[in-house]
Amino acid sequence: RPPADAMRSLCRCRAVIFDLDDTLVPTSKIDRAAILHAAALASGDELPAVVAARFSELLKAEPFPPEPSGLDVPAWRTGLWERALSGSSSDGRAGASPAARQAYEAWSSERLSSFRFADDVDAMVRRLQSAGYKTGVLTNGHADVQRAKTAACGAGSLFGEERVIIAGEHAEQKPHASIFRVACAALGEPDGSATLMVG
Repeated sequence: RPPADAMRSLCRCRAVIFDLDDTLVPTSKIDRAAILHAAALASGDELPAVVAARFSELLKAEPFPPEPSGLDVPAWRTGLWERALSGSSSDGRAGASPAARQAYEAWSSERLSSFRFADDVDAMVRRLQSAGYKTGVLTNGHADVQRAKTAACGAGSLFGEERVIIAGEHAEQKPHASIFRVACAALGEPDGSATLMVG
């Protein structure tokens, strides 16, 4: 049973905004499995777990291309796979090997194919909506990356496209107040006083 203070807050609110990654969808678990899957396909003689660990470290440290690099996210992350497979410190701009391209495509495909709302998450959101609460999503991250995720899980269908806010498409990301104002306005609650943020 929810704590009494949580119930009091819910009684006062009219809208609920959810974070996406590791709130509505277990992103970290999905990523770990997808990285290991891709490493197993492309690692050759090296242990897939070793390559997967290298790529995970690189992705955490350098998820997006530096400015100005002229690289888009797929090209940059293919370069990360090149570095993980070769053990090189090169930034990958010299070009990616077929193995790196295979690893990137396998990883990207696997993670998006698994990026789904669990049945209980879908049911919970629909219960809130049926009870009259406005619901939406606010997620940080690069616009291209996060849009692919929201499309994969069908967030637009569940919440409404206009209520799925990608912070990377705006001037500031969480925890800046401006992006919360954008999300609240999208739900028709511009002052935010009756809105809960989850995650």
